[in-house]
Amino acid sequence: MSGSKVFTILSFIFFASILLSSSQNINRKVEWNTLKIIWGPDPLASNDKVFIRQPRTVQQALQEGYSKLPNGLGDQCLGRTTVGHRYWKGNDSAAILLYDKQGTIAGIQIGFPRSVTNRAFYSFDTQRMYNRETINGIDMYTATAYFVPPATICSVGRTLSRLEHEGTGTGLFFQNGSNPLQDAVEVPLWESDLGKTKWAPGACFKTMGKHYWYNNHLDLNCSEVLPAFVMYNKGQLSAFGWSIMAKMDASQRVEFPPKAVISSFLIPVPKCMFPIYDAIGGVTTMHLYFNTDPANLEC
Repeated sequence: MSGSKVFTILSFIFFASILLSSSQNINRKVEWNTLKIIWGPDPLASNDKVFIRQPRTVQQALQEGYSKLPNGLGDQCLGRTTVGHRYWKGNDSAAILLYDKQGTIAGIQIGFPRSVTNRAFYSFDTQRMYNRETINGIDMYTATAYFVPPATICSVGRTLSRLEHEGTGTGLFFQNGSNPLQDAVEVPLWESDLGKTKWAPGACFKTMGKHYWYNNHLDLNCSEVLPAFVMYNKGQLSAFGWSIMAKMDASQRVEFPPKAVISSFLIPVPKCMFPIYDAIGGVTTMHLYFNTDPANLEC
């Protein structure tokens, strides 16, 4: 075979591989068309009890009775431990919405009073995902997730057209420290990329998704468990959740899973889990969804 023919064949293979790779990248686009909180058995339901739709712009939030949460620094977008303008409804700290400089959804935060925690069973003060702050005069722990790179929230933001094109976000970033610009940890968008991380597979629960828990194993120290989990459906990240080792009785927008169902989404259940569950009277969870299409929640 002549050198020119070999060159032609190799060139064809090279460009074909580029086209195939580009095609795969085009297809690897997550579909985050909503933001809803609290699981229910019927994903078609959406009310003030389950799959509660969250406003994705400040304008919508104000129309729905949300108010701005002071960050102690006036009207600044960048707060002491969070980035973004914070809004809540009815002074409920279980779901504090974060918006960027253009008023577009950028993340969400859960907060709960320090007084409801039993620190003999969980290391709230040393868990890096928790930050401690005073909200409405109450000493609280907060955990934060961003849906876009935190550095863009107060510097650029997203227009309404970008929200419509990109969806609720472009990624999931858990804040793992007191500096939101430096301490954000990104979660893989694709289930196939989890092998490079410490996210361990849990159980698949229809209408919820396939759960993954960080570094979960039978002998896990429950006082250090990460207070977040992620869920994948059909290979893509479509939801995540909070798992708090305390009872948040003051909020109606959280979940209290019975002990009997914990193994339905947490596998294996660490040996320490049930004794702590009994000692503190239960745990608090919240499932948060970027896509609630029933066909997308079949694991």
